[in-house]
Parts: sequence; structure tokens; C-alpha cells
Amino acid sequence: MKTIDIKKIFLVAILALNLYLPNIAFVNAQIYSSNCPLQSQYDANSAILVGEVRDTGGDSWLTVWFEWGTSLSLGNFTNQQSIYVSNVPYRFCANITNLTPCTTYYYRAMVRNSNYTNQGDTYSFTTRCDYVNYQQLNVLCYAMPNNVAVNNLVTFYSNVTGGIGSYNYSWSGACSGNSATCYRSFSSPGNYVANLTVTSGFQSKTVSCNVNVYQPSNVIPVITSTVTNKPPVPIIAFSPKNIRPGTNVTFDASQSYDPDGYIVNYEWRINNKLVSRNVSFSKTLFSGNYIIKLTVKDNNNLSSSKEILLSIGKNVYITRTITKTIPVGYNGRVNLAQTANIDILLEPRYQLIKSCDRDKIDFTVINNTNNYKNINLTVLDDYKFWFNPQKRTISLSPNSSQVVSWKVAVPCYIEPGDYPITLQMSVDGKKKNFNTILSVNERSNFFLSLSAFFTSGQFFWLPLIILIILIIINIILWYRFFLRRKRIEKNNLLNNVITSK
Repeated sequence: MKTIDIKKIFLVAILALNLYLPNIAFVNAQIYSSNCPLQSQYDANSAILVGEVRDTGGDSWLTVWFEWGTSLSLGNFTNQQSIYVSNVPYRFCANITNLTPCTTYYYRAMVRNSNYTNQGDTYSFTTRCDYVNYQQLNVLCYAMPNNVAVNNLVTFYSNVTGGIGSYNYSWSGACSGNSATCYRSFSSPGNYVANLTVTSGFQSKTVSCNVNVYQPSNVIPVITSTVTNKPPVPIIAFSPKNIRPGTNVTFDASQSYDPDGYIVNYEWRINNKLVSRNVSFSKTLFSGNYIIKLTVKDNNNLSSSKEILLSIGKNVYITRTITKTIPVGYNGRVNLAQTANIDILLEPRYQLIKSCDRDKIDFTVINNTNNYKNINLTVLDDYKFWFNPQKRTISLSPNSSQVVSWKVAVPCYIEPGDYPITLQMSVDGKKKNFNTILSVNERSNFFLSLSAFFTSGQFFWLPLIILIILIIINIILWYRFFLRRKRIEKNNLLNNVITSK
């Protein structure tokens, strides 16, 4: 009688169970644990890298670490940490030292449970330049000519020494610009003051220089009963241009100007909340809508404003920029009626879909109204059966946004290529279609394909049935093994009895 290797059957059962376990997912984003900083920190020679576990994949014990380096290929690793995660999200961090000042470094977080290893997005930071060729920063500025007639060109010069040898210039007041020199002419007599701020490494210094503008004696001034003062022109610049949630964005008004004077005051508001009175400022933005408003006032007490709207989602950078300039003397609210009441921010193409693999697409749904909204989403066209489920309902609070993840399982027989998808949104009885492209690539390895087949919508129950069948087979085999062993022992006992007689 043939014997059956029970260990091999048990191994197959474990393999089927492993295929059924979900993947792990995490992001380097806003953190919640009290043991680590809220975000990655760095100085000239060291950095604290921060990551977050969003899903443990069913395991409480995880191993986490960071990869880092001076290029996108990384190449360095922090010590691996074994952590126990009872609740998610869970923050973890690591300290790296002996870094080079004024150097850009790249890093990403890594996590592993008992079955999978996953990685977060790659981020970068630049160490401070405190100790590289450090010298005291000295800044001077002057105007040439210093005494000039109206409507003649004046050049403001900078004279900078020390620092680390590289400088960032910012002119304000009577002249605006970002270079070592600044040019301006004046249509009215008076004494004008230009301010220059120079930054070099960690040092920054601001100085002022003035010019006297006079009316020539051989020109007879024309006196009118009404003097028209032109309002200042606000200009908003920001960087970086590609904004992901959690990005620190710098807003700059140094290009703003006044046609017949100079700017004396700046005011920045985000969603109608005052955040700064400086020429520039920085703020970390997360997923959502942000109305950035800049108001500038000139030396004749006239002001004007400009607003831009930034919509930031998980996979969408800047989706639209709307600007409105407030007329002189207008105190009402700027109307941004061009904004869609309910909007979906889809990428034009999703590249992550692999034939016969489990995957998902992420997009952002935005509610720009002051009311709660229930939004029904339906996948149309011939490929709707790829999605699980085919219909979704999203509830959004007033003036909020939500990142939606939708599972996609491309059948194994689908050929690689681009497949158009239409997503229909229904809200308040109205429907609107949004289009995107699913770019299907070559299928991946056998085990991931098999896992996708078993766990995709229609076949999610198969792994459980297979596991139950294998357990029953194991029980039957063990039971037969013990019965056979008991029968052999009984026969041996009987033989002994007969022999003794």
C-alpha cells in the first residue's frame, strides 16, 4: 500500500492561504505616533526619516526600514526595525547621520510582513549649507544715478560678499525683481526706497537704498483737477509646480508692481484665513481645494487682490488655476463660479494595470458646495466587469474631497494595449461622464496571476473552498494513519499471544 506524504499536502494548504492574504500598503505622509516627528526633518549633517504604515496585511508584527542615497538608485539602508502594530496608521522613523551639507538626498520607506515586502514613494531633501565655506554675509545696495529726473531709467545695484558664494536676490518696494540689479523709472517726483533681501545658505540680510526723483525746471507741469492713481498689480508665483499631498509649497509676490508708485504692504490668505504679511511664505498643502489670495497696497493707499484656486488630489497635481483681480474700491467677495460644483480628478492614463493581475485606480472626488452630497459612480462601456464593484456611492461633506480607490482585475485573456474607460457620475439627478485610459501591460509572474484570478470579484470564494478541502483531506489521512497503526499493533499483540502458547 502506497504511503502519502502528509507534509506536502499541508504545505500546499499553507501556500493557498498565503495567496489569499492581501498586500501591504503605506505612505510617507502625515504621521500620528508620538514617538516620531510629524514629518521628516534634516539639518546640515543628519536627518530623521519618517514613514507610516496604513495597512498591515493581517500581520501585527512588521519589519520596517528606509532606503536612501544621493541618487534615485538609493543604495544605503537603515537598520531594520521589528514593530508591533495594533492600530493603523502607525508611524515609524529612523535617524541617519554623517551627511554632506548642501547635498540632495533621496529616500523611501520599506515594510515587510510574513508574506510581502512593499515600498513607499521616493522623496528628497537638501541638507542645510551651514558649514560649507561659511563667511559672514555682507550686503549693500545703491542707485545710479542717485538724483534723476522723472521718466528716466534708474538702476539699483547690489554689492554682496561672504556667505557661501551663491546668492538669491529679492527686490521689493520701489523696485521688484530677483536678479543682482533692478531697473525702474518714475513718473512722479519724490524720494523712493528700494529694499533688497539676499539669502546665502542659512544667512539672510535685508538692506535699503533710495533715489531722489525731481521734476526738471524747464518742464512746465500740467495741473489737472483730477489725479488718477493706478492700482498696484498683484502677481502670484509658486513652486514646485507639481504638487502632491504633503508638499511644502512656496508662494512669492516679488513680481508684483505698482505702475505709478511702489508696493508698501502684502497680505496672503488661504481659504479666507490670514497666513502671512511677507513678500513670500511657505506652507504644506494636503489633498483638497485651496483659494490662495494675495492683496497688495501701494504708497498711495490703493490696493488690489488676486486669487488662484489649487485643487490637489492623490494622483492629480494642479488641475486648474482660476484668477480674479479685484477692481479698485471693490469690497465684495470674488466669485469663482467657474469651479464645478462636483468634480472628479481622473488621471488621463493609468499605467499600473497588468494583465491577469490585481490592481486598482485612485482618483479624487471634490465637493465644492456648502451641502452634503451623495455621489453615485458607475463604470460604463465593455470593460465595466473589470471593476469590483461596478457601482460605488461616495458621501462627501461640504467643501471637502475624498480619494477613491477602485479595485481592477483585468482578465488573463486580455491582450496588452490601451482600453478607454468611461466613469459616470450621478448627483442630484444629473449625470456627467469622465473618460480615462487603462494601459494594460504584459502579465506578471505565475503566482501573482494565480492570486489575481482567485481573488478577483467572481472567484473570491475559491481560496476558502480549496483550503477547507485540503484541511479535510489532511484530517482523513491522519485518521486513516492512526487506524492502520492501531490495527498493526493489534495484529502484533495477537501474534505474540499465539507464539507464547
